[in-house]
Amino acid sequence: MRILVVLALTAALAWAGFRLFGGPVDAVGPIDGGSGTPAIDRGAEPVTPPPSNAEQQPAPAVEAPPAVSEDVNPFAAPQAAPFEDPELWVELAAYVAHGRFPEALAQARSAEPALPADRLEVLSCLLEALAGDADVARDRAAALFARDALADREVTLLQAALGTGPPPAPGRHVDPLDLGVELATVYRSAQEAAARGRLEEAAGALTRLFRSELDAPWDTRPTDLDHWTALLRDVQRRYRWDPRGEWPSFDLTVQSGEGLTMVRKRALAQRPDLNLSTGLIARVNGVDGSSIHPGDVLRIPTEPVTVFVDVSKHWLLYSIGPHVVEAWPVGTGAHGSETITGTFVVGDKQENPTWWPKGRPPVLPHDPENPLGTRWIGWREEGAERDTSYGFHGTREPETIGFDASEGCVRMRNGDVEVLFEILPVGSRFTVRD
Repeated sequence: MRILVVLALTAALAWAGFRLFGGPVDAVGPIDGGSGTPAIDRGAEPVTPPPSNAEQQPAPAVEAPPAVSEDVNPFAAPQAAPFEDPELWVELAAYVAHGRFPEALAQARSAEPALPADRLEVLSCLLEALAGDADVARDRAAALFARDALADREVTLLQAALGTGPPPAPGRHVDPLDLGVELATVYRSAQEAAARGRLEEAAGALTRLFRSELDAPWDTRPTDLDHWTALLRDVQRRYRWDPRGEWPSFDLTVQSGEGLTMVRKRALAQRPDLNLSTGLIARVNGVDGSSIHPGDVLRIPTEPVTVFVDVSKHWLLYSIGPHVVEAWPVGTGAHGSETITGTFVVGDKQENPTWWPKGRPPVLPHDPENPLGTRWIGWREEGAERDTSYGFHGTREPETIGFDASEGCVRMRNGDVEVLFEILPVGSRFTVRD
């Protein structure tokens, strides 16, 4: 009988390896086995394998499911299965999305009431795979599969985490964990593309990351995306902010006596549909106003600049064409002074602005009581002749970035708003949503 059990388990593991990893695997010992020290403490104990076929009772007959009515939409989004604690899974998914794998496992193990053993072990396996402990994750996955503890959806997630399958498709997620695994694997693919110099591919993956984050069901802290923004800066330094990058443009040759203001004027005469600023032209060409000379050839970007602000997430995305190029955390309106939402265009821009509080004397630039920081970028409703009273501006309180703390405007760190001031042309459209 012992021989029959061993043979049955070996066959099951071989089939699991073929299904999960695209080829056979060796029979494995206990789930806690494997060479090397795992990146994450796996914790969950192995479960005794099922009895051999000779000891199993015949399965009861199962009635066929009822026919699906033609009125039912077969492409409707699947409904989420009931979870022990939906808020817990949102929190765990956020940890996974942001690469905080040990914290995710610690939180799962300390959950009250305790998670089912199989559910915890599936999560452990995913985290091991995402953390790079592939051998241990494969052993655990094969054992889970052998005892039929993996749903098809979980097989897909494990394949993505192990790199043997693509990231989960965006949308139609039945569990926040699906989105967490999607973002973790998309970030990994962006890293790999950047390392291989496939910069447009990396920029596309990072764009998907940031836009998906703004639709995620969890809160996003200013520091949660530090590693994403660091990779974004590295990629765009070599792509959109590099005059040798492959992005749409046309060339203009600097003429005698011209500065960037005249270059911009000639560019707009040639392409009046564009919104351009001298700062944007300088940034994409790696120059400043004093370093251009007659005969220099400058590239003029032809794709539109757009900005998207998510008030509840406290993030601002700056895009050129289809790609997010810069991303910054922001502060928004406090309770009772909420930030307005809608679509606007960039209005007047001021360096070192004066603050004009209602019913009070103006507060001059550099005054400690001036909350506007070093730059002001006004908001104007489309078709209006004057700006609203709202704008992007700096702050004297950088610790409030990421919170509802302003009088309704979108505040930024001074260094961030100074960059935005230069590269965001007057007349550019932007969207603010709650």
